[in-house]
Amino acid sequence: MTTPAVRPDTVALLVGLDLNGSFDPRNWTHPDGQPPTISELATARNATFPEIQAVTDQLRHAADDARNQAALAAPDGTIAVTRTWN
Repeated sequence: MTTPAVRPDTVALLVGLDLNGSFDPRNWTHPDGQPPTISELATARNATFPEIQAVTDQLRHAADDARNQAALAAPDGTIAVTRTWN
């Protein structure tokens, strides 16, 4: 059995959507408040399990980065950038 390929456009779409706490696509929006198009909804509905895992990993990584940056914030609100690239 072959492993389904992870489609970057599907992952990007899902990472960018705000689900507004609902699994009902009628409640989903883009960051600008616009609802997803019919085509985007079809793409989201056809997401594979590995794509959902990639979305989860991406969101977890972003949350970790935000926590790390907050920990580096100085009392005056400035942030020291210490990102390392692999």
